[in-house]
Amino acid sequence: MARDVELQTRSELYARRVAILAICASAFFWAARTLPKSLAVDRFRSVAAELLSYEQYSSASLASMLSDQAALNLDPCDTYAQRALMLAEIPLVELSLKRGAAAEFDSHVHALELRVEQILRCNPRDSFAWLVAFNLRIIHGQLDVRTFQFLDTSYDTSPNEVWIAIRRLLAAMPFLDEAPPQTRARAASEFRLLVHNGLFDEAARSYLVASDSMRAMLMIELQEATQVERERLLRSLKSLDLVNQPSRRS
Repeated sequence: MARDVELQTRSELYARRVAILAICASAFFWAARTLPKSLAVDRFRSVAAELLSYEQYSSASLASMLSDQAALNLDPCDTYAQRALMLAEIPLVELSLKRGAAAEFDSHVHALELRVEQILRCNPRDSFAWLVAFNLRIIHGQLDVRTFQFLDTSYDTSPNEVWIAIRRLLAAMPFLDEAPPQTRARAASEFRLLVHNGLFDEAARSYLVASDSMRAMLMIELQEATQVERERLLRSLKSLDLVNQPSRRS
């Protein structure tokens, strides 16, 4: 009996670790493309126009941004500014996990939860906040119907925005085997949207973290793609797969 409990506990810890690593991988991807170009508080509201920025900051800069008095005094309903701070928090979650800093990790996760609540209280149709809420439930091991309702709400509030689609697919794909059929179908359609828009590397990344059953659905969607699109996607898949393979030592 005790051994069964121990095995169950280990299994639960392993599942939570896999979930956290997957979400943090996607979080890093978001952060690399969505941080604002300025840390000044009077630029916070410009985040919406800068969501596709590739500029990155050090962890020290991000922490300083979050603890700055101007940031602490922001209007909770200034959703653009709150989103900027949320985007600054995400890579710190990943970093604290890598360091094994449990207390720091929990602190950043809690801060994200509070910020998501603030944004959704003021703007219930913020698709990105719903996506982060979905991710936070996965971090807590809550892979249930309510979790996928959060993901569906993200789809409902922003079905065709490419910048959200990129992040939503990468974040959700590893967990879609547990999702309702409708949600799986929406993800497959979103994959096709990325291919149609020429975002082959982004589509390939989501494909590589998909399960076999989801890959089968994605292949069905690709039947509507052009030959050129399929060839470009295949090149991206091969390139990314080679990069992700561990080096071999003789």
